[in-house]
Amino acid sequence: MKRFSISVDTGGTFTDFVLLDRERGSVTTSKVLTTPSAPDDAIFEGFDHLAAEADFELVHCDTFLHATTLITNAVIERKGQDFILLYTQGFGTMLETGREHRYNLSDLRLSFPEPITRHQLKIAVRERVLADGTVHEAPARETVVSRVRALVDETGITNFAVCFLHSFRNPANENAVAAWLAEAVPEAFVSVSHVVAPLQREYERWLTCAVNAYTKPMLGQYVRQIQRRAGEAGFNGRLMLMTSSGLPLPVEHCVELPVRLIESGPAAGVLAAREIAARNYDGEAGTVLAYDMGGTTAKGSFLVGGRVEVKSGLEVAREGAFAVGSGFPL
Repeated sequence: MKRFSISVDTGGTFTDFVLLDRERGSVTTSKVLTTPSAPDDAIFEGFDHLAAEADFELVHCDTFLHATTLITNAVIERKGQDFILLYTQGFGTMLETGREHRYNLSDLRLSFPEPITRHQLKIAVRERVLADGTVHEAPARETVVSRVRALVDETGITNFAVCFLHSFRNPANENAVAAWLAEAVPEAFVSVSHVVAPLQREYERWLTCAVNAYTKPMLGQYVRQIQRRAGEAGFNGRLMLMTSSGLPLPVEHCVELPVRLIESGPAAGVLAAREIAARNYDGEAGTVLAYDMGGTTAKGSFLVGGRVEVKSGLEVAREGAFAVGSGFPL
């Protein structure tokens, strides 16, 4: 009989646990130090503590909810994995140039985040989709595959981001190149811009895709390790990851789109604050300040009249505190 649900939140300093025992109607919490070099070690150390305290076993658990700052911190601390960028020929410095926006006009020593791209890991693709979605020029399969194989042989990198102009209007060229990559490099991790962020504005779409590629191998490896160790302990329930919407999604979705885990912790905290406030105000809408301080970053938000305002984008890895335009717009 499945009687437990377990929630685990891995932060930069601590890993926290909340265990729900439905049979007894009880909640047990625990906390251990995070193990940055192997975050899953702290998780299973915490499970051992819960086993001793609450008679907990993974084999009797049907739901495993997991929130992690792994993706956020990887971008902030530049601990992701190199990737090969395939881009529309003529736009090779798109991600470095950005919007050419000076977020502080009076600062003569203005700094911006270090790029996560590397010039030697870029492949220009001769292709073009027009602004109305018309395919003006399709990529040449033989040329693309030969250049990819040469760069993979030289570097050993099998992680890719495919970013073409106007692919949100017509993804045909991106889809074709992604299929060629999967065929030529079967073990490849491939992020495609129109899948990661199917929106107008090339810089933001390409950057979001690049961050996804930068963190995709890391999350995939991490999830596989958790699944293996949990499986060995008898777990065969649902494993879900918290996303930046504040809601958990199946790991199969999240490992393809790790960029959607960025700032997932603060988002979940806002929803928790709304629930707590509703109880304290007897269901009436109040104005609440929610503050979440972690070991690496701190976040705050206002709930006005019980409402949560949702934006479609966010900015991470800012060089200037509270300075809009000094980070990566995703």
